[in-house]
Amino acid sequence: MTRNLEYAAYPTLGEMLRFVIGALDLRARGEAADKKRLDRAAREGDFDAETFDELVVALVETSFVAEGDPEFGHFVADFIRCKRPHYAKLLGSVSADALTREQLMPLL
Repeated sequence: MTRNLEYAAYPTLGEMLRFVIGALDLRARGEAADKKRLDRAAREGDFDAETFDELVVALVETSFVAEGDPEFGHFVADFIRCKRPHYAKLLGSVSADALTREQLMPLL
């Protein structure tokens, strides 16, 4: 399912995952193919739970394991996976009728 993100008020799961990975400064450590998949998912809005989990493992868990801290990598990856349904619930509880993305972001 591809959306026209120019008019989408809600950030997609791909955009949110890309934000978290960027905030943790893990993007530079990932494989080029995984980074391209993440960018495509964020840009096009085409994202499913399996892709989400694969990218969390590839870009978060593997990065921390490579740095020598597998326990922390598993902890962070599990935390991100756990928050995915909460994000979906949040989107369902915030009304975005006639709001632009810029107006909605502070509410989220």
